[in-house]
Amino acid sequence: MYRYQIDHRKPQSSMNFTLLLQLAKTVDKGPIPNLFLANLNITRVNPEQTCKLSFGTKQAAIAYGLITCAAVVIASPKGILLYHAGSGSIPKAVAKTLLLELEITAANAKAAVGIYAVPGEWDNRYQQDAQELVDAGIPDNNVVLIEKVGANFGINQMGQVGIPC
Repeated sequence: MYRYQIDHRKPQSSMNFTLLLQLAKTVDKGPIPNLFLANLNITRVNPEQTCKLSFGTKQAAIAYGLITCAAVVIASPKGILLYHAGSGSIPKAVAKTLLLELEITAANAKAAVGIYAVPGEWDNRYQQDAQELVDAGIPDNNVVLIEKVGANFGINQMGQVGIPC
């Protein structure tokens, strides 16, 4: 699992989940992943809710109000989803259900990416909660824990992730 810190001095336009994973593998601190939402239908994702998007649609999903919560993004060739983890917690059954929703199995898990985004700084509790993605089947080297995202984090239909702007 990789830890990625946002350097607020380095703005960045929309960043897809693959680029974020690549950056996290090479640097500890990097540019802000901004998510542009113009002309998209936006779904507000509240705590303990999930929103699944299909690639190519005019959709976005935002987890609002991340005070102690986490925005959990899971992407695969079948689509992308956002889960708003209340207090940052991902129950084991929920983690497995999220992977099944995108048809992620042991046979194709190498193509899956998990992003666990928290509003403040990383701590051991968040690390343990993010580990649920690995325990559910996403390879450890395909999971990013991104910190200091602020109160909102989201996804769009193109696989872009970030802070809404």
